[in-house]
Amino acid sequence: ISIAEVRERVDQAIRFRIARGQNLPNAKLKLPELLQEKSLAQLFPLLPQSSSHRRQRAVLRLARTLADLDLSKEVSREHLQR
Repeated sequence: ISIAEVRERVDQAIRFRIARGQNLPNAKLKLPELLQEKSLAQLFPLLPQSSSHRRQRAVLRLARTLADLDLSKEVSREHLQR
């Protein structure tokens, strides 16, 4: 895979994120903002509750980003487990 292909996929994910109505990058979202999304709120109880809020937020942000790369409006368990 070339750098140009990676860049195109990232650009596509950014366009998808904006099209689904989220103007902020996933990296800028706070935990309450992440949990407003139904699919992430449903997955939140699956995270180890012993983890810090910082770690939980990071995992949810990453799962949302993986879903964006897959052009998926919903974040699934698969995105959370990657």
